[in-house]
Amino acid sequence: MEITWGGVDLKEKTEELVKKKEKEMDLTPWEKYIEKQKTKKKAKSAAQKEAAKAESSDDDSDSDIPSDLADDPFFKEEIDARRADNKEKKKKKAGKGKKSEPEEPDESEKAQLALLTMDDGEEDNRRHFDFKQIVKDETATAAGKKKKWKKKRKPAEEKAPADDFKVDVADPRFTKMFESAEFNVDPSDARFKPTEGMKRLVGEKQRRVAAGEARPAYEESTPKKARLSAATAPASAPAPAEDLGALVNAIKTKTKQLKKKKSKVNR
Repeated sequence: MEITWGGVDLKEKTEELVKKKEKEMDLTPWEKYIEKQKTKKKAKSAAQKEAAKAESSDDDSDSDIPSDLADDPFFKEEIDARRADNKEKKKKKAGKGKKSEPEEPDESEKAQLALLTMDDGEEDNRRHFDFKQIVKDETATAAGKKKKWKKKRKPAEEKAPADDFKVDVADPRFTKMFESAEFNVDPSDARFKPTEGMKRLVGEKQRRVAAGEARPAYEESTPKKARLSAATAPASAPAPAEDLGALVNAIKTKTKQLKKKKSKVNR
């Protein structure tokens, strides 16, 4: 008994599908994306061709009507209805084409596109912040290695404008650095980087302490209870120096008494 599949070659179709799957497995994600875009473009072009064929067939159907029949009042109503139907179809197709067009990007997308398509000349005035590079520059300057370092710099970097950025010490986001010991900047710390910005912050803290607008870090770090007890201590309490003097006098008196007792015993 022999079975036929109506002209469909099942073996060839199966082999084609297997090859397609194997090819997809070998592709990278980027290559898969490219293949997907190609498939979409092919489908879109095929749909456009079909629409063009349908439109041309509609035009041909109108042109196929003999002129004598078009003028005949008996066929006029049917011909007008066919033409109106064709116009309606054309309007629908035009509307579908407009919907398929990409939407106009919003303001944020336009800004991103402008940055991507920006010329090199426009980018000259825009500079990125690199803290490591700033520390390297200022360290080289302080160590007297500026000339040697300049030779290794790229020509583009040498032509770059000077960095005129200054830290705004009046910015409220820096308030905790001046008011709380938890955020105090310690220049003696090994991790401290003496950049111009950090120097301005340290100088502003010193200025505020001198003006009485902020307390020194060692006072801020003292527990609140200790500060209160020191402030409420009675004024008549003896100073540590006076206590030490009284102790020395007591020891001297005791020593003299012991010497007198020993001299009496020896007699």
